[in-house]
Amino acid sequence: MSKEDQKDYIEMYQNRVQVLANIVDPNKLFAVAGRGLGKTSQITAPRILRVAQEMPRELSIISHKSFVALFTNVIPTVLESFRTEITMPDGTVRPKLIEGVDYVVGEKDLPRHFHLPRYPLLYPERCITFASGHVLQAVAIDRADSIAGRSVVHAFLEEMKYSDGEKVRTRIIPAIRTSRIGMGSDAHKSHLHGGITGVTDIGRVSLGEFNWYLDYEKETNPQLIADIVTLALEINNAQYNLYLGKNPSFYQAKIAKWTPVLTKLRKKAILFLRASTFANRDVLGVEYFRTQRDILDMSEFLSSICSIGDRNRDNLF
Repeated sequence: MSKEDQKDYIEMYQNRVQVLANIVDPNKLFAVAGRGLGKTSQITAPRILRVAQEMPRELSIISHKSFVALFTNVIPTVLESFRTEITMPDGTVRPKLIEGVDYVVGEKDLPRHFHLPRYPLLYPERCITFASGHVLQAVAIDRADSIAGRSVVHAFLEEMKYSDGEKVRTRIIPAIRTSRIGMGSDAHKSHLHGGITGVTDIGRVSLGEFNWYLDYEKETNPQLIADIVTLALEINNAQYNLYLGKNPSFYQAKIAKWTPVLTKLRKKAILFLRASTFANRDVLGVEYFRTQRDILDMSEFLSSICSIGDRNRDNLF
């Protein structure tokens, strides 16, 4: 049987928003999307794995307004994504990552096969540590003193609408400052080094929620994003043809030539996405939207499902 006939890949469903986020994979990604769109499980979680793989032994953070919100909603979703079962090419089924082998949660004494993190684990109970030695530390915006003086390679911001933008800019973003020189690290070579991944649904200003992240929408360069998509798809096609054994020397040279260019483009890219829950209608089904429309008032439906924000009606005149 030829390779073209073999099932040598893992089948996954992603909606258009998730596909675009993962194809572009920019240094800074802000996804403003309705509920049920898989923001944490399909956008944040895959980028966490890429950060951990590309920057071993370094420190990144995942933040929310409070630790309660992080450990009640966000961290369980991330871990569930890690544990998702996938069917391998040989037909066997296994979790995407295996706890105790690929990562540990809240452990100070790491398995012997793990690489040592660059920095001591000061708050192991708040950390996910990967076999590469990369540490993902949970940080609450209202208690950001836990990373005072620390240096991180990437920041993951969850449900940004609940966090005061000024606190994020003054307490979280300044920590993204690892050195490009010395320390035996090649982390700065990753296009995700010094980056941000932020996800949320649109905030309701009338309820005191914050839409500070909308400022990044005007910083997205559409032509740069289009160039990244074109180049990423070309490289992906070359990798597939190389796997099939078609003209190996040609496709190896093509990948070697254009991959550094793609990395450079991604390094300076900012992608701002705004999407409604309807982008995931094929998975959620029509009944989901009927139920949401019945139980939510119009303002909440527009913001949490359609990603249409309201206006603060105080002092309009």
